[in-house]
Amino acid sequence: MKIKYIQKTSLIDYPGYLAAVVFVTGCDFRCGYCYNKTLQNFAKADDFIPVAEILQTIKERSKFIEGVVVTGGEPCVQPGLVDFLAQIKDLGLKIKLDTNGHNAELLEFLVNEKKVDYVAMDIKAAPQHYETVVGSKVDLEQIKQSVACLLKTKNVLSEFRTTVWQGFATTLDFHQIFELIKGAENYYIQNFYSPEAECTGSYLPMSRSEIEPILEMGRKYVGKIVLRGDWL
Repeated sequence: MKIKYIQKTSLIDYPGYLAAVVFVTGCDFRCGYCYNKTLQNFAKADDFIPVAEILQTIKERSKFIEGVVVTGGEPCVQPGLVDFLAQIKDLGLKIKLDTNGHNAELLEFLVNEKKVDYVAMDIKAAPQHYETVVGSKVDLEQIKQSVACLLKTKNVLSEFRTTVWQGFATTLDFHQIFELIKGAENYYIQNFYSPEAECTGSYLPMSRSEIEPILEMGRKYVGKIVLRGDWL
């Protein structure tokens, strides 16, 4: 596990729970809008925190927190992820995993074996625009398989989420996204935000008036659709 840093307490990253947040470094996508852009590349050997140190911090915080969020970067590209999650579980804490869903086999294992309690999966774009949005080669079957896993499982709670900006997608694109996740309990639309120094390309937040028709459409496909971020 290549861990960049840990946020000892968060009230917002794990719905319903006080949690610590572990940020891993390294990702197989290169999203231009990413607000954790410094975590896309794998850290050098002297540029991450030892797992033992992170686990000790979590153990010390276990009196105050109820869970741990593992995010990044992309946790599912970390070879030591399964063991790391097991050690957190041994502390009696719940685990939320943030993922892009591009490693369906690993995600299915984690879900089926109850290694995690909550999964938040990013839906980056409509299928035909995925590679453009993420700036990398994408195996769409992996994405679809991960979505199917989360839709059918009773082992974990889950959410799907999409980051949007002005010009992100057409109504037809959103229709395809909703068809992909049809039947999901929770779908979150996050408005673009990124510190100026960390974003690339021309991105501007979407307005509330732009997203309202999409919300109306989405309610026909998912149980709950919620906006995150600032909407003017």
